[in-house]
Amino acid sequence: MAFQDFDLVSERRKTNAAKHLRKKILFGVTSVLLVACVIAAAAFVIVKQTGRDQEKAVPKAKPDGARVDQTSRLVKVLCSNSNYKAKCETTLTEALKKDPKLSEPKDLLMVSM
Repeated sequence: MAFQDFDLVSERRKTNAAKHLRKKILFGVTSVLLVACVIAAAAFVIVKQTGRDQEKAVPKAKPDGARVDQTSRLVKVLCSNSNYKAKCETTLTEALKKDPKLSEPKDLLMVSM
């Protein structure tokens, strides 16, 4: 009868150890989430700052001469593999004259189709 109390003591120790373990796990998970949020916020700020710096460095409007050279090179590249190169180039240059917004290659490919 003297040893009956030891069962209660060992159960109490096990429950205390389990609570302590849960607290450690909760603290660890919370710490990891907090560190991840801080890293994500820092990365976001850095990306935003770099984007602003690049916007300032790149001129907004291109000169017309550079645009013409770029579009003529693009037309030549797109028509280089076609069977009727002259017809392809005249069609695309006429489309560019009608709608100067067609500066993207995919837009020109859609016109050529």
